[in-house]
Amino acid sequence: MKKNKLVSFVWCISIAIFLLTGSIAQKAKAQSSALRTNATYLPEIYIQVNATAETLPGQNITVNLSLSKVDPKKVIEIEYLNLSIYGFLYGKEKILIDNMTDANISSLDEYSRTLPYVEIPEKVWGVAECEITLTYNVTYEYPGTPIIKIIMPYKNLKASFDITYIENVYLTDLEKELANLNNTIISLNNTFFESFNMTLSQENIEKLNQTYWEYIQKYNESLGNSNELANLRNVSVILGITTIILLASTVYLLFRKPREY
Repeated sequence: MKKNKLVSFVWCISIAIFLLTGSIAQKAKAQSSALRTNATYLPEIYIQVNATAETLPGQNITVNLSLSKVDPKKVIEIEYLNLSIYGFLYGKEKILIDNMTDANISSLDEYSRTLPYVEIPEKVWGVAECEITLTYNVTYEYPGTPIIKIIMPYKNLKASFDITYIENVYLTDLEKELANLNNTIISLNNTFFESFNMTLSQENIEKLNQTYWEYIQKYNESLGNSNELANLRNVSVILGITTIILLASTVYLLFRKPREY
């Protein structure tokens, strides 16, 4: 009985470990899928750079540089290493984003260095470019008695490649605004057609504008005629009052005429 319980317990633990391992593997796979790997060679040196595959302006990327010898038996002494990350302002002008220099590597076996927080500036989009500069010496040995050793210097050798795609969010926002504007134009065109039975165009707007000003002109003309009639009425009234006053004055003068004795 105890043996069965022990077997069941071990089996449960095994299942739990299996599930946990699978979960970790899936997580690692998801993380690795977000990275982009680039590799190249310089004489006797293999270079690999892992970096964030995609990002946005204002966010950070991670860049990891690894160096190794092509031939493990070769002796390689690195005197100078520089890793520079470049971006393109407005997608055109190349600018330095970050860099790292190491002059303390000495003999190369396996080398790895990570820049964990490389911030992408605003208004930078397109691609981030990685450039590696190396100065080093390689010792070549040739069999013989004695063994012949030749030290070959390599100075300021460069390797570069694109590492991260930076989305142009400004273009994306502009495209969204353009889509909204197109929807507004379609809506206005529908309303215009329902109101005037014609499509929204420059020609039709000019026709409507001309018709509008014609109506305004006719209105002003009719308003002017009304004013003339009112003025005529006023003059008639004034003339009538003046006539009445003159008649009254005449009658008054006639009655006031002195009598003859």
